[in-house]
Amino acid sequence: CLAFKGIKSEVLMHALEKYDIVVGTGSACNSLKGNLRLSEELKLKDEYSNGIIRISVSEFNTEKECEFLSDKLIFEYKKLKNIIGG
Repeated sequence: CLAFKGIKSEVLMHALEKYDIVVGTGSACNSLKGNLRLSEELKLKDEYSNGIIRISVSEFNTEKECEFLSDKLIFEYKKLKNIIGG
């Protein structure tokens, strides 16, 4: 679980889709209040509460795949922050 300041999780999720990277948003429990509940549990500041994404990996993921995810996540986050300012 990661929380990004000032970027909505859905926007970041869709930005990663072009790389065939699939992430979840909010908690895994599919609750309508999942993001709010998770944000409260993690004691996140308000500016992070809408930017929660969930990443799942398994024993079948490679180190190269994890590095690819990390690189694209950082790239897209920075690009989005430049677009919206901040």
